[in-house]
Amino acid sequence: MAVKRRRTPRGPSLIERAVAAKVDREIREAIAVEVRSTFTSAQIHALTGSDSGEMVNKAGRMFFVVLGAAVADGLDPSLPEIRILRGAANAVYDQAGEEVITEASRASIVSGLLACERLLAELDFDSVTESAFELHCLLERGAVRWSDFEPLIEAVSA
Repeated sequence: MAVKRRRTPRGPSLIERAVAAKVDREIREAIAVEVRSTFTSAQIHALTGSDSGEMVNKAGRMFFVVLGAAVADGLDPSLPEIRILRGAANAVYDQAGEEVITEASRASIVSGLLACERLLAELDFDSVTESAFELHCLLERGAVRWSDFEPLIEAVSA
């Protein structure tokens, strides 16, 4: 009679997978908190702020995250919120480096943030956190440039 050998399991054990899932969930929750904080700060700077650099920084971060999630979720480029967001991203680009915030830029950026708010309610949570994590990685390596936005804008252009 042949003796069966016990096979060693391939891949992570149930315990290892549970620990990884818990850490993953905690990281995603922390990212979600950071996105909400950045969104609130972006709204404040866009509505009442006088520091052009901070407004561009905060709004640009939100636009990057939402555009990235919209691309990942395959949202229709003809949606009004997507068109508004593209215009607002261009307004951030135009405002960058300018000391005085023009009323046209402010209005476009505020509209973009309102579109972000509506889109965030529709986007998949995982897509948003993945996009926010991608932004985090870009910021760790340096600043986010317009060239980082261009593929996202092209992907949501009709």
